[in-house]
Amino acid sequence: MKINNGKQKKTKIPKGEHSFLEIASYKKIKEDKIDGGCTILTKDDTFQSWMRISPKNLRGLNSQEQAGVMDKFNQLERVFNEDHAIVSLMFPPHVETNIKFWTKQLNIARKERNHNKIHTCQKQIQKILNIQSNQPNQEFYFVLYADTHKELVEQRMLLQRIGGNEIPISPLSLEDTKKIIFKQNNMNTLI
Repeated sequence: MKINNGKQKKTKIPKGEHSFLEIASYKKIKEDKIDGGCTILTKDDTFQSWMRISPKNLRGLNSQEQAGVMDKFNQLERVFNEDHAIVSLMFPPHVETNIKFWTKQLNIARKERNHNKIHTCQKQIQKILNIQSNQPNQEFYFVLYADTHKELVEQRMLLQRIGGNEIPISPLSLEDTKKIIFKQNNMNTLI
């Protein structure tokens, strides 16, 4: 038995631009024509797919509706016994349209020289920027695992069927999947 003195050869990555696939544990990421989902082929020749759980404002529901949603999710977890994971990631909220609106109002108020309106618009813009920096959105995803591509597509369809209208689940596009994988591996990066 040969003992290595703790020195391992480091593989050098040449300088320049690299694909995320060269560094990550994925061989290929492609969009499916079958259901619009995205399939990820891992380096150990298994398949993955990410699906978004559409957000639901549980605080806006009454107690019976909340219980119904929780029961549906509980039922989904009991019925869907395929290999999967649930991932939660934080993203900044989408406030671009609100900022555009209040900036436009601010410009109008400046042309009119209406100081009260200018002050109100500036306060609204500041509130929106504060929300963007301090209150991120929490989004949830199902990650499905399968040995074959056919199994993966069947799992996606089954999961959508089980979720129904109460827990809308949709497959991610190719671009969204790449963003999510990048975010998962770079948690401090803003997207």
